[in-house]
Amino acid sequence: MAKYPRHNSRLHRIRVERGLTQSQLAERLGVDTKTVQRWEQGIHMPRPYARLLLSKVLESTPNELGFGEQEWPAEKVENAPSHASFATHEWKCSLSCLLLILAVCFFLLFLMFVLLRSA
Repeated sequence: MAKYPRHNSRLHRIRVERGLTQSQLAERLGVDTKTVQRWEQGIHMPRPYARLLLSKVLESTPNELGFGEQEWPAEKVENAPSHASFATHEWKCSLSCLLLILAVCFFLLFLMFVLLRSA
């Protein structure tokens, strides 16, 4: 069942007009083909960063793709990378979180070691 029916038809239509398959679009965005399918079916809606990449790759604006009536600054759309940096961005965020968690764990272990040694 589609949650976002007004989004999927515009995205599908513009993708087809640009002569791209779902697989080709997914490859350019660095996402799985099923992700593009879910966007077009209205099951999921792309995150804001993915919307900017979609608009860059499809040479369209986020509003034309059906992502709300909000204004998107033209410089954000034009400066968005047009290749698979979406996945890279997500991966960097995950890696940053992991490194932060590891740093906190090492700090706590060090603190425990110091406290146990002084007792």
